[in-house]
Amino acid sequence: MDGLVARRPTALNYILLMRFSFRAEGVEKARKTFTKARKAASCTWHVYAAAADMEHQLGSGAEGAQVAQRIYALGADKFPTEVPFLLKYLQFLLARPDLTNVRAVLERALQAVQGRQALELWNFYLEV
Repeated sequence: MDGLVARRPTALNYILLMRFSFRAEGVEKARKTFTKARKAASCTWHVYAAAADMEHQLGSGAEGAQVAQRIYALGADKFPTEVPFLLKYLQFLLARPDLTNVRAVLERALQAVQGRQALELWNFYLEV
């Protein structure tokens, strides 16, 4: 499967390889794949969201949630204006519930996102 990613290094191929690696070879191999994906030019916010979801859902309890939160934070630094990603991150924080970080992420996001896209973030804020 590494050959497919080498030939077509798309975000989806990296996501599929991460999931396969996690199931077949364990969490360390999946994390190495995520590290490789982060360096690729084709890396999108989807890779970060998939890696965080994988760690949170398939990881070991509190450690998996902490790793997922760090991945989301890295993604928010790299993609500060991607509203769908930011909303996923905020929903993750609400599920924990980590209202302190929800407020901090919303404040940063609303400074970075302008125009019509900011409306989605404001609506989320009003629902919280």
